[in-house]
Amino acid sequence: MKSLQNCFGLAVYGWHPIAEIQFLGFSVQAFAQLLLQAARIRMRSQGRFTCPLVVRAPFGGGVHSFELHSDALEAHFVHTPGLKVVAPATPYDAKGLLLAAIADPDPVLFLEPLRSYRARRQEVPDGSYILPLGNAALVRAGSDITIIAWSALVDSALKAAEFLADEGIEAEVIDLRTLSPFDADTIIHSVEKTGRAIVVHDAFEILY
Repeated sequence: MKSLQNCFGLAVYGWHPIAEIQFLGFSVQAFAQLLLQAARIRMRSQGRFTCPLVVRAPFGGGVHSFELHSDALEAHFVHTPGLKVVAPATPYDAKGLLLAAIADPDPVLFLEPLRSYRARRQEVPDGSYILPLGNAALVRAGSDITIIAWSALVDSALKAAEFLADEGIEAEVIDLRTLSPFDADTIIHSVEKTGRAIVVHDAFEILY
């Protein structure tokens, strides 16, 4: 991951580099650069240096890919202080969140849903616009249960909500958009209303 090390150096010296890891499953090789260097430089230098680095990485299942290519490892990074994690579900959100990530003074891991690359289309404005990091989106109102999702699984959550509606159950769907910073207020407000919550995650099925 020599190129990522170079991007870290550029960021510390005031550039705004955008790196790409071909698939998030390959990111294990970059843990030292991201978790131990980029994410800690502000704290380590007592605010003297920042690291405005964006790392793009596609991820997620449902695409019949080879080993490592669709691994959903975002939990490893969400637990890293100093590193922000973004996971847009729509093209519109992807542009606005990417521009916000580029403008951010801290490192941002920008996760792109593999299954949406060719399956999802949406009109996106030509001009510049920013969606602030840390704001979840209420994409479907409901009163009986809260479904929390991010990235490509927001579409799955919406489909599930439509199925539940046919059964007389009104599900509220929240798209987190950013995993870190985490919009706890939106989640709490929704769950206080519905009294139930389910989290949809593109995780491994572990077989022993």
